[in-house]
This record gives sequence, C-alpha cells and structure tokens, in this order.
Amino acid sequence: MDRWRRQLKYRSKQRGWLELDLIIGTWADENLHKLNVDQLEQYAHVVACENPDLIKYFVEKLPLPDSLASNPIAHELVEYAQEKKKRWTLQTGNQ
Repeated sequence: MDRWRRQLKYRSKQRGWLELDLIIGTWADENLHKLNVDQLEQYAHVVACENPDLIKYFVEKLPLPDSLASNPIAHELVEYAQEKKKRWTLQTGNQ
C-alpha cells in the first residue's frame, strides 16, 4: 500500500497544471497517509480524471458528475479547494 500511496502522491503533484498541483498535491501531503484501501480507491478515481474537468469541480465549483457524486473523497477535495481558494485570494488581495 505504501507504493500505491507514493504513486498517488506523485500523480497528485505532477499534474502539469499549477493550480491542480497545489490543490491536489497539498491535500495528498496532508491526507494520503490516513486513508484506508477504500478511500485510496476513491482518491485514485479522482486523480484519474482529466485536468480540465478537475478545475471545473475544484476551482469553478461546478457540480461533480455522476461518476464522482457518491465519492466522499471527491467532495472533501472540493471543500478543500474552495477553502484554499479563499485563503489564497485573501493573501494575494485578488478578490
């Protein structure tokens, strides 16, 4: 399982889109070590999504598609992204 966690963490931080690298990579650093097998599978499903779609869900806050709607980790990531977005916006003064 440690190897799987390392692979997921790498994929989380190397998306190729800075916003996603920050959101997903930071979340992975803080949370992957706590996840059980079922939660890791849920997370792997999120990480497998395309970058433009994840930006829509995490940054633009569009509704999750049916394939992620029942995924608790996906919902947690949306909340995390929105909270990070608020903090980063306040810190940079971009409102």
